[in-house]
Amino acid sequence: MTPSLAAVVSRNVLELTARGTVASASDTAGGDLDTIWSQEVAMTVDKEINVVGKACPIPLIALAKEVRGMDKGQVVRIVGNDPIFEPSIVDCCRERGFTILETTRDGRTVSIIFAL
Repeated sequence: MTPSLAAVVSRNVLELTARGTVASASDTAGGDLDTIWSQEVAMTVDKEINVVGKACPIPLIALAKEVRGMDKGQVVRIVGNDPIFEPSIVDCCRERGFTILETTRDGRTVSIIFAL
């Protein structure tokens, strides 16, 4: 399965930002930056994982189980509220080579969107 345009654009923008490169239209899938940001905001999440109320390591086990069989470039959102949820998921994503696209917090609940 091919990755969504939003996932490709997000990955390109993140890579350019990490390198300290100013993104231009030619660097970002051929579109202007306003278009790219609107596409990023409207990114499609391919899989939702809700582990609210589950203590670690259950969120890590759920993540591993749910992404099995998914394709590189697909986008996943995982939501949890365990005190060590966020650092555990971030470390797991880094170890597996996933790209974190967005992290949001609402009180103790954290939502992490990442691309495989």
